[in-house]
Amino acid sequence: MSSKSFAESKGLLLRKIGWIAWLLFFIPVVAISSLIVTISNAVYERDNPPVSIVSTEIVEIDHYTYTNKTHITVRVTFSEPVRSGATVDFSFYDSNHNFVSSESIYMMHVYTGPYSDDDRVMEDYIWVSGQVYHVKVDGFSGVKPIAQAERQIKQGALFNNLILWSSLRCFYIVPLLLTALFFNCKSYTVDGHSVVVFAGRMRHYIKLDGVLLDEKNSLIAFIPVSLSSVTPEGTVLEAYASGFIKRISLKVNHVLQQPDR
Repeated sequence: MSSKSFAESKGLLLRKIGWIAWLLFFIPVVAISSLIVTISNAVYERDNPPVSIVSTEIVEIDHYTYTNKTHITVRVTFSEPVRSGATVDFSFYDSNHNFVSSESIYMMHVYTGPYSDDDRVMEDYIWVSGQVYHVKVDGFSGVKPIAQAERQIKQGALFNNLILWSSLRCFYIVPLLLTALFFNCKSYTVDGHSVVVFAGRMRHYIKLDGVLLDEKNSLIAFIPVSLSSVTPEGTVLEAYASGFIKRISLKVNHVLQQPDR
C-alpha cells in the first residue's frame, strides 16, 4: 500500500530531470560562445591584412668624430593606426652602403610636431657605433592595430563576463543539482497504515496516512536527519536520512523495516 503524492513520486523524478537540464544548458552556451569568437577572429584576420611599415625616415643624424658614434633619430610610419609602443629592428649602413650595425629600438608615438596626432607614426633615437648614413627596417614586433585592440578588448570583456556568469551560475547550480539527484522518498506499511518518509534538499518529514507527524528543515543540505513519531496504536517510528545521498531507513519499534515495492 502506498499513499505517495504526485510531488513525492513522479514530481520528484521530474525535479531531478529539470535540474540536470538546467545544468546542461550552460555547457552548449559556453561551447557556442567559444566557437563564435573563433569564427569571428578568423573572419577578421581574413578581411584585415597584417599591419606593415610603409615608410622609414631619418629625422636627425649627428656623427661625433671623437667617439666615432652616431646619434640617429628614426621615424617609421605604419599602414594603419597602431597602439604606441613597438620594437623595430634596424640595420645601419655607411655612405657606401656597407653594413655598420644592427639594433632594436623600442619606439613610441610622436607627441610633438606635425605628426603628434597621427597614430600611424612612431619615432625614437639610438646611439650607433660608427658613422651612419642609411637605415633599413629588418622587422618589428609588439605592434597592435588600434581597431583590433579595441575589438579584442570588447570581445574579451564580453566573453569573460559570459564565462564568469556561467561559472557563478554553475557554482550555484552544481551543489543544488547534486543534492537534487539524491532527493528520496520511501513508503512503508505499518499496522495497516501508510507511512511516507521524504528527504529533500533541506526539508525532511514523515507522514502517516497523509498526515504530517514530524518534520525537520536543515540549513545545510549535507547533514543527516533523524525523524520520529508514534502511530495511534503506540508503534514507535524512527526514520533516518543520510547526509549526502539521502538514503532513507525506517525502524518500527527499533526493528528495521523494508519499504514497499
